Amino acid sequence: MNIKLAKLLINPFEEISSTKLLIIGLLAYLASSVFVFYSKCHFEGLIGIKSGRNTNLALSFYNNGIAIVLLTLGCYIFSYLKKSNFRLIDIFNVVLISRIIIYALLLILIEPFIVKNTLLKVEMAILDDDFMLATLTNFDRTVLTIFGFLCISFIVYFFYFFITGLRFVINSKTKMDSIWILLIVFGLEIVFTLFHFNII
Repeated sequence: MNIKLAKLLINPFEEISSTKLLIIGLLAYLASSVFVFYSKCHFEGLIGIKSGRNTNLALSFYNNGIAIVLLTLGCYIFSYLKKSNFRLIDIFNVVLISRIIIYALLLILIEPFIVKNTLLKVEMAILDDDFMLATLTNFDRTVLTIFGFLCISFIVYFFYFFITGLRFVINSKTKMDSIWILLIVFGLEIVFTLFHFNII
């Protein structure tokens, strides 16, 4: 793999200007908000995507946007309490760019010919009380296994990317900060659920 490409995949905040990152992140937010609406899915929580159409396009923008705002606010408070040398725009960029990984996961989720068809079969099997998924073919089981592996990989990559980027922009030198950032994300996910920030 090209060294420059590897750096971009690990920490683009060191290679690309904050202005370009902001434009890329905002364009990704706009495109994904429209796309998730027309794909009959919706953003659920900070990192989740679920089947089920939003009632209108505005709510798609809201559900996506509130996740970005909460993550930015949580990371801003954390950085402020640490008395780190940071800029709000850089934290905002980390959140925007990191969520592109979640948007990529959406593309896999709605792939119409294989993945979506298999997930539909799983849903139908469960509705028929086939919790062991005995009605699925070997091909469907293989697709489900690969899909599960990809989902886990993308989520792990999201957290790695998010932690690496945030630690870079706040100039963190302490490994313990990685744990705190993880706790912030999971804590905000719980808050998101408890207070029903998401609207379907």
